[in-house]
Amino acid sequence: MKYIFIIATLLLTQFLTGCTTKRAAPGDSFSYLTYDNDVLQSTHDIRFSLKIPEGYRPIAPLNHKATFNEHPFNVSVVGFIGNNRVIAVHAERVTDDYGFLDYSYLEPVRLSGIDFYMKAQCLELPEGVVEDTADLRYFKENGFNFYPNVYLKQFFYNSLDGNSEYILSYGARVADCAENTITDSFKSDIDKEIEGTIRLVKID
Repeated sequence: MKYIFIIATLLLTQFLTGCTTKRAAPGDSFSYLTYDNDVLQSTHDIRFSLKIPEGYRPIAPLNHKATFNEHPFNVSVVGFIGNNRVIAVHAERVTDDYGFLDYSYLEPVRLSGIDFYMKAQCLELPEGVVEDTADLRYFKENGFNFYPNVYLKQFFYNSLDGNSEYILSYGARVADCAENTITDSFKSDIDKEIEGTIRLVKID
């Protein structure tokens, strides 16, 4: 399938890798993403501050535990919903400290002047995937459905020890993933949107 990609981490991974997921139970709760007025801050080992863009509606964080590649993760996810657009932020930690997160095989890019690794793709999702995937279902319940087609640019940042990651995804709903839809001009327009929308600051 065209959308099988990268280390199992974001959005489709529960479907593609057969990972398990559950809400954090009382006593072992966590939250790696918090709002401070009009700013979203990550609070785990990778500290970023992201300004909520004008015209986007922020939604409440979802915190859950998941298993990817047989390793346990704490996952916090937040979304900003726009007009046929979505910004998703994931802050995640490998809780057994296995240290396998490394995105250096992806394309190096800069986002808000910060070094990231990037993956761009158009997703054509089978019907039913959204309901079976915790993160996708969370976005649907809050006003953005990834079914049937979304063009997605994802920006990945992992900690030096390979145990934490911050992932920012920018999605645009599209009619299909055909070449005459996902043209160079379309991709250029998305890049301009991202440049004009994302205001991210690294907190040392």
